[in-house]
Amino acid sequence: MKYIFGFGTYTRGDDSIGLRIVEYIQNNNLETNFNAVDIGNDNYLFLTYFTEDVENMLIIDAADIGLDPGDFLIFSPDDVVSKKTINNISTHEGDVIKSIEFAKKLGYPIPRIKILGIQPKNLDFNSEISQELKNNFQLYINAALEEIGKVYKNPLSN
Repeated sequence: MKYIFGFGTYTRGDDSIGLRIVEYIQNNNLETNFNAVDIGNDNYLFLTYFTEDVENMLIIDAADIGLDPGDFLIFSPDDVVSKKTINNISTHEGDVIKSIEFAKKLGYPIPRIKILGIQPKNLDFNSEISQELKNNFQLYINAALEEIGKVYKNPLSN
């Protein structure tokens, strides 16, 4: 099974980008060989997807990756170190990288994971998504669909 996960919250402007992309994929019936799931900031829900039958995950989230607002990178969680300070795993406070590390510590099966991190401009409460992200919205959709559609061979299998 393959998944695209949207992380974020609608109450903080550009932080909603992952949710909006998943919503668009669902509303336009673009789920072909994968499922698109709105995770929000619910780390407990996210952890339930770490099962033996999951082969690929693509996480879409706003991320401070040091680029211009609206630019994005696709990377592996192993390529980065989270700088976010959180008190614990909860449904109100999230960190994708720390959730994956937590799943590893618990011995969950870890599939191939990629993150489509989008540089936000505006994370203010009760704000709209910025024009920079609106302008690139279709680009994000295309990148997500291309990434989840890739075929990966497990290097440990024969």
